[in-house]
Formats: sequence, C-alpha cells, structure tokens
Amino acid sequence: MRTLVRTRFYLAAGILLLSACDEFNRFKQEKYECAWNPAGILEIELRSTKVDADANIVTVEGNQIGKLVFSDDRELIIEAPELIIRIDRDKSLIKATRVTRYYEMRCRKTEFKM
Repeated sequence: MRTLVRTRFYLAAGILLLSACDEFNRFKQEKYECAWNPAGILEIELRSTKVDADANIVTVEGNQIGKLVFSDDRELIIEAPELIIRIDRDKSLIKATRVTRYYEMRCRKTEFKM
C-alpha cells in the first residue's frame, strides 16, 4: 500500500512538472491579425520563431514571404522585399518600414501550441 501511494505521488509530480514546461512543444504557431492600416499588412504568421524561419505576410497587395532575422522573448524582426517589420510580442505592437515610410499598428496576437 505504501509503495502504491509513493508511486502515485511521483507520477503526479512528474505530470505536473512536465505540464508546466514550455520546451516540450512539438509545434508552435504565432499569428498577428491586423485591422486595415496604411501599411497594408493584414496578417503575419510564423510557424517557427527561430532565426531564418519563414514568415507569411498577408497584405492588401497579396502574400509575401519574409525571413525572421531576430527573435527573443520580447521582439521579432522580419525582413521581406522593401519591408522591415519589428514586433513587440508582449504588446502585439507592430512597427513596419516600407521603403522609406514608417507605420505603427496594434494587432491581435494568437498562439497555437501542440
């Protein structure tokens, strides 16, 4: 009986520790959906937040693929043809530079983890 209680305790403790750990995700997607804005950016989708990952950028002119050139817990930087995007991950604030014009917009962030 004592062994059974101890086994259940260790099993429950292990499950609790693993469920709190974010590093064991097999898949993570981060998406920013923006209302209409002068920059024309409607959505930014990242299937990976590692440097050199592709970012799908949906604009009023069509889709573009950008490269993630910087990533940490607070900020992402994406470069695409004639476009540089800086994303504040905490505030969902997007700062975009298209050629020589600067735009700032707040978007809605959604995350999917599995």
